Amino acid sequence: MKKIVLFQALIQFLKLKIKRNFDPEYLMLWFSRPEFDRYARYKSHGSVREIFDWNELCMVELPVPDIEKQRKIVKAYKTLTDRIALKQKINDNLVACNLIQAIQICSLRFLE
Repeated sequence: MKKIVLFQALIQFLKLKIKRNFDPEYLMLWFSRPEFDRYARYKSHGSVREIFDWNELCMVELPVPDIEKQRKIVKAYKTLTDRIALKQKINDNLVACNLIQAIQICSLRFLE
């Protein structure tokens, strides 16, 4: 039996006892989706502080593929986010290099 802790808006903590084969990262991906956030806001209640309680969470229907498919989805997501982070670092380095080159060119022109 796996235990997963979900962090919801306004620091509400829910502990789930999972009896089936779930990949915790797959569940985290599912509950982190903007679509789930919209659903939770739609189903929440309260005037000052919206509450999406345990009973509402229990009513959520999740598509649960077999464990291997869940792991493939998580791996694909991680690969994609890692590539995006790497590309961002490359872009940041290129911007920094262009800035340094621009400063050097301006300095040389100033010295002329």
